[in-house]
Amino acid sequence: MEASNMDLFTGSQENPEVNITAASTTPPVAEETTYTAEEAIEHLGFGKFQWGMLLYVGLIWFADAMELMMLSFIGPAVRGEFHLDANSESVLTSCVFVGMILGSSFWGALADTRGRRPAFLYTALGSAAFAYLSAAAPNFWVLLGMRTMLGIGLAGTTVGDTLFLELIPKSQRGRWMMALGLFWTLGSISEAALAWWLLSDHGWRVLLAASATPLALLLLLFPLLPESPRYLLVKGQREAAEKVLQRIAEVNGKALPAGKLVAAAASDLNERASQLAAEVSKGAEGAMSSLKKLGQDMGTAASRLLAPQLRTTTLLLASTWLLNMMGYYGIVLLATEIHLTPDTASGVAEAGAAAASSTIGLTSEDFKNILITSAGELPALFVALAGMEVLGRRTTVAVALGGCALATGLLTTDPSGLNFTALMFVGRLLISVAFNTLMVYTKELFPTSLRSLGLGTCNAIGRAGGMIAPFIVIKLCHGGQAHTAELVLAGFCGVAAIAVSLVSRETLGQPLADTEQEQASNYALLDAGSSEEKRALL
Repeated sequence: MEASNMDLFTGSQENPEVNITAASTTPPVAEETTYTAEEAIEHLGFGKFQWGMLLYVGLIWFADAMELMMLSFIGPAVRGEFHLDANSESVLTSCVFVGMILGSSFWGALADTRGRRPAFLYTALGSAAFAYLSAAAPNFWVLLGMRTMLGIGLAGTTVGDTLFLELIPKSQRGRWMMALGLFWTLGSISEAALAWWLLSDHGWRVLLAASATPLALLLLLFPLLPESPRYLLVKGQREAAEKVLQRIAEVNGKALPAGKLVAAAASDLNERASQLAAEVSKGAEGAMSSLKKLGQDMGTAASRLLAPQLRTTTLLLASTWLLNMMGYYGIVLLATEIHLTPDTASGVAEAGAAAASSTIGLTSEDFKNILITSAGELPALFVALAGMEVLGRRTTVAVALGGCALATGLLTTDPSGLNFTALMFVGRLLISVAFNTLMVYTKELFPTSLRSLGLGTCNAIGRAGGMIAPFIVIKLCHGGQAHTAELVLAGFCGVAAIAVSLVSRETLGQPLADTEQEQASNYALLDAGSSEEKRALL
């Protein structure tokens, strides 16, 4: 017996029958069952956890909308107290967008290298602080600086969008991402109503402080915010990602899929980001080295947006964002400025500080019309949702922008008061359809490794459009050339419709890719399929 055992251990052929029998009874190695983050999210469905995320990220949109809709009122409101001319008013309105341009790509890159959760904490802290400080500004220059810093903070609110996108099932992405637009609409309408209520009787400082309340609420609720499991997997933190998914499963009352959680290969940027924390622990020298490498990696990630695979998409999306935002904020400002004739604007500017709290140049009827125009964004959500699911993302954006160009152009025919308000309502509705759909479309076109940076970059370029719009609308309206402003805005929307139509990919029903390599593979499979398969995928 000992000899037989020795023969088996050494592989001796003295007893070949025993060897053959032993080999034949060795059980095969079973292949380990695995699942991805997307499969887990799809399996867990849209439950209580996602409802909570919807409300939190919706509050981000609500707060963002209130601060940006403030732009329609803050210029005319402070004009008398700070003795502003049209150029100074335009600068004050545009400075928020300057801050957004400075902050957008930074927040996106930070979210892709350090995490969605910490990036959002910093942006929420900055936004709330500078929103309240704006209300206490003693002069024009301090107010200008505070609003610029507020813009830098607000630029990072898209990080919350990315986090929400990565926590909802693929089959329901369009529906629930579009639902966020409801909170934007409610924020816009709320700001118009709040201005109608507070501005004339209580002044712009009270309005600024009241409008910052949602930002403070975001900070109070921040401890409940999770990190993205997709981001954690790309970064190589499988156990942390599994804990987040387990938390989602518990809240939703379901179990995770059987097997081991796996991810696609991490990008070079995220591999570098995973190493930086260890380098920081080496002290000041290590921290400086870490920051330098992080900056280099952010630059590398930005250059990847212009790599051959993404270059055309990035440039067309950036152009669409620029023109869409010029049209959107131009129409928002037009709704207010059209009621301020050159004589009224001059009278407000000369009223001085004594009348600052009561003189704005807008009547109660004007405030009502502005509120009605803002309400055009409410049906826009349902139109966009239907269009996205029936026509697709790309076609919905193009058709909405084309329709907005027509409605805005018709304003030059001098319609009566009711018809003017109706055309402004339609224009606001359609530009909102385009804006909401473009937000979803952009997020879906970039892979996880570049999603926050891609969206942040497009958002920054779009904010440049918001920065330019006041100089066009305010300057032309104050100069008695409102029709010229209307034609320019119509042109912006028309060219944007053409630009988005040239994007080669539709994302309706397509899975989110985690890396550029995975995205290239998905596109290759799509391009290699039959015509019937392509139509089914698209």
